[in-house]
Parts: sequence; C-alpha cells; structure tokens
Amino acid sequence: MRFFIVLSLLFLPQSVLAQEPQVPGSCTCEYTVKECSYDVEISGRSGTCVTSNIQKIDMTDEGITDEASCDETCRIWAEIEQSENPGSIYKIFDSTYVFSSEEITSQAAEAIRHTYLTPDLAIDIPGLSFGDVLSRDGKLQINFLAEYINGVYIYLLGASAIVAIVMIMIGGVQYMIGSSVGHADAAKKRIQNAAIGLILIMGAYVILRVVNPELTELKSIQLVEVEAVTLDLDTSGLEGESGGGSASDCEGAFDLAQASDSCPLSQPLYSPNGQPFSCNYHFRDADYDWEEMTAGLDFPAAWGSEVVAPGDGTVEFVAGDGSNRCGNYIDVNLTGGGRFTICHVKAFATNLEGNPPNVKAGDVIGYIGGRCCATSAEDVPQGWSMSQRGWCTDQGTECGSPYGGNTDCDCQNWKASGNTSGPHAHGSLFYGSSRTPLIACLDENYTDLSTVGAGESSTEERVCETNSDTGQITCE
Repeated sequence: MRFFIVLSLLFLPQSVLAQEPQVPGSCTCEYTVKECSYDVEISGRSGTCVTSNIQKIDMTDEGITDEASCDETCRIWAEIEQSENPGSIYKIFDSTYVFSSEEITSQAAEAIRHTYLTPDLAIDIPGLSFGDVLSRDGKLQINFLAEYINGVYIYLLGASAIVAIVMIMIGGVQYMIGSSVGHADAAKKRIQNAAIGLILIMGAYVILRVVNPELTELKSIQLVEVEAVTLDLDTSGLEGESGGGSASDCEGAFDLAQASDSCPLSQPLYSPNGQPFSCNYHFRDADYDWEEMTAGLDFPAAWGSEVVAPGDGTVEFVAGDGSNRCGNYIDVNLTGGGRFTICHVKAFATNLEGNPPNVKAGDVIGYIGGRCCATSAEDVPQGWSMSQRGWCTDQGTECGSPYGGNTDCDCQNWKASGNTSGPHAHGSLFYGSSRTPLIACLDENYTDLSTVGAGESSTEERVCETNSDTGQITCE
C-alpha cells in the first residue's frame, strides 16, 4: 500500500491554466480622400482637387482592444495609404470602437489559435490529447506539460484503483479460506490496507484542493513569439540575388538597394546634410522592402544646420503654404533627369547665382527647419500627425520669410515647418511622372561629401527597363 500512497502524492492532477487571449472588438475608421493632380501635391502648382464623401473601413482584424488603439490604428492606416498614393490626402474624421460581442469573441479566439507541432509520444497514453497553442500579447502559451501530467495521473489513478480492488478480492478469498485455518486476521489486514490506499488515491486531489488550490495547478509555459523572416524565392534575381522584400533591417535594405542596379539616374546622390538617414517608420511601414520605399528618407540634423545639394543640377525654392506636408522645400532638378525634393527647410541660400541657380553636389542651398511654433491644434490640418499628437509646442521667435536667409529665430509656423515632429530634412526622389526609391540611388558613401565628383557623370539619361511581372528596374 505504501506504493499506492507514493503514486498518489507524485501524480496529483494538474489544472491547465492557459489563459484565453484578450479578444479584440470591432474598430471602424471614417475618412475622406482628397484626390489632387500630381503638381498640386508636390510643388503647389496649378491643378484641381476633388474630395470624396465620408467612407468607412473595418479594422476589426487588427487586434484592437480599446478606443485608444482604434484611434491609433486609423491614424497609421491613413498615413500608410497616403504614402502609397502620392497626390492623395487621407483625412480621418472619426473612429468607433465596439466591445466584442459573443460571436466576435468566438471568431477572434479561433483566429488567434495557432497550429504548431504537438508532442509525438513513443507510447500512447489512453485518453491523452494535446490542445492548441495560444498567442497573447506576443507570447505563446503552451500547455503540453500540464496536459501530459494530467494524462499520466489519470492513467495511473485507474491502474492503482484496479490493483487496489484486486488486492481486496485476494483478501476476501484469503479471509474465507483462512477463517478455517486461523489466518483471518491477515486477510482482514490486507483488505483494510487496500481500502485505505484506494481512499488515499481517490482523495489526494480533493485534500490538496481544499488546503490550497495552487498546489493542484500547473501554469502554462510562455515563450516569446519571434517573427519569421521568409526569403521570397519567386522574386530572386540571377545567382540567388534576393528581391527587395527579403531584408529584415535598415542596413540590409540599403545593401540590397545598392546591389540592385535599378537607379535610373545618371549620377549618384548624397545626403542633403551629410548625415545618415534615420532608420524609422519609412523602413518599418515598408517591411524593409526597399522597392516599396517611394515616400523617401529622413535625414536628422540640428536646427539651422546646412542643407546641401545632393547632386548636380538646378534648384527651385518653394515657400510652404499649407497645401502639402513639406513646408518650405527645395527642388533640385538633377542633371541627366530626375528631381530631388528636400522638405522641412528653415531658410533658402541667398548667395546662389543663375536663374534658375546652378549647383554642384555639396553646395549649400538652404538650412534645416522643421521646428513648429506653439499652435492650436485646430489651426493645423486635422489629417496631419502634428495636430493629432500635439507637436506644435515650440516657444520663441517665429521665423520670417525663408527667402531672407538663415536668420536668428527659434521656430516656424506650421505652414513653413510642414508635418514634422522635429528638425530634419526629408528627401524624396521623382523620376518622370512617379516617385522612385531614393535609397537605390544613394552613393555607397552617401554621407561623405569629400567623395563628391570622384566619378564622372553623364548628361544623358540611362536606359532602364521595368519587369512587368516583378516591377524590378534594371538599368544599363
């Protein structure tokens, strides 16, 4: 009987405590789209704009669990749509969050159950089956150990009960035979021990559950989910050269862009302020696929520091008027084709000659801006992040006309600063009638202005072809 008691203490029933994940509710975004001609949104020139009626989009499948996350999801969605559709302005009017109904709860819970490999036992245990792996807040909840212990306990409980009953039967037979030969006391002892063991086996769980429920519970194992990065073999080039979407970080995206030979320009480009580009949402929103990064790059720098020509060409200065998010900006019409637009400029260089001024790569053409003076959010376009996040809070002397040179001032009005949270230069590249990934046209040493002019650039445009299936650009 000691054997049965030890078994009952070792194999206590374990409750499976995997928590069902928090189920998202429904989120609806209400928005309008302002469609404008290409020139209006990029450089403020003539054109027409048409604003759609209020539209709705359901964001329920995005894992939204409260009103704040619904608002943020709508805002991010609008920014992504706008970056992917040049010439369009997406404005969020309202977002509505509704707690999940019983039906939504069931559907969402089903959606977040993942299919993973389950343990393959060498010896099957009757009645044992493994449940689903659950995902919650970026963690996998795995119940295999608790389920295994449960199965082993139930199996041994049944086996021990059978053995105890057999021992009682043997004791009964021994009692009937032993009563005539004087061994009845030994039979009674056997029956008594078997009954006590059976009671302990059956009652161990109940006793511990009453004393402390935690003694009978085994929590699930939690593992942090790691996002898988899959190589897209369908878009691979010659000799295994990967497509634009195979990078997992900013450095990888830059290396792939450099190796692509897809830049249509006849000259390499440099940083507009000598600083490296920021590894920010422009990369993350494109999933580090450099081919999708047509919105441009941010180059952080100090307020009032120099903006230089990223390549050879002519420049055009445009003061911000609120018609687009650039604020004050400079267009560099590149020799051989293409246009490099630099947004969020504090002031323009006043010593350039020519009409339009001719510049070489590295020439000073302006000064870094992007610091917005304290402004009421109602005065800023509601579709801009600066109004939604309260970025226009800088105090001090407001800068005047950008044509006055790099004067001593502390901040700009929202039309001059553009939609930005702080000083930096935003660079975008246009070729023909469309945007093109700037990252593919940067020189390998794009921050080292001392290398400018080291190579010879042609005044003729390169011959480029676009693959109709993959969209990959290849130039001779």
